[in-house]
This record gives sequence, C-alpha cells and structure tokens, in this order.
Amino acid sequence: IEGLGDQDRLHALQAAWIEQGVPQCGYCQSGQIMSAAHLLASNPSPSRDDIVTAMTGNICRCGTYSRIIAAVESVAAGSRPDQQEGA
Repeated sequence: IEGLGDQDRLHALQAAWIEQGVPQCGYCQSGQIMSAAHLLASNPSPSRDDIVTAMTGNICRCGTYSRIIAAVESVAAGSRPDQQEGA
C-alpha cells in the first residue's frame, strides 16, 4: 500500500480514502485500497456495480462500504488529480 504514492505525494486513492473518512479500525484498509487500485488500473471508468463487485472479497468490520464506494467513484470520475501534495 505504501508503494501507491511516493514520499511527497499521496496516490489519488489514498487521498480520496482520507477525504471520504474511510479509515476506521484499519483492519481492511490494505486489501480495500489495493483492490480499488487494481480495479482502476484495469477499468478506469467503472460503474457502481463494477466497484461493488470488485470490492466484494474484502470485509470491512466497521461497515464503511458506502464511503469506500464513494472514494473509488471520486477517483474514477476524475474529481481528484492523480496525486495530491502532502502527507
């Protein structure tokens, strides 16, 4: 997961995760964000159903599924730059 960004920039998914308030306990974060990165690498414009299907194998104990979907949708929609300064 650390390999998505670099020292000076967050990957768009990492920034969207923070912006949407996805992280809670952290149990599922690595699996969720890497699954999302794989989805967007293979399908840069997924539908909501595509996102739900791709993320199905990851269980979130805190139930932040709607935030996860919103974060992936925001990156897919291009509402964020590829990378964001900071962190």
